[in-house]
Amino acid sequence: MDRTPIQVLFVEDSEVDVELALHSLDQGGFEVSRDRVDAEEDLKRAGRREIQLKAQPTAPGETRWKR
Repeated sequence: MDRTPIQVLFVEDSEVDVELALHSLDQGGFEVSRDRVDAEEDLKRAGRREIQLKAQPTAPGETRWKR
């Protein structure tokens, strides 16, 4: 099966939550290159790079995906 490469920036303070999302993306056929930030300074630096998808939780158990 061909996997679709995708770059993801996770705005998340929990590595466990990132791993759960990565598992879902993997099951969906994506080859993920990812980064995670949890501090404002890191987010500002990361925002300067080209990212295809940003994931930011909005409430416990809920994720908002942005292109």
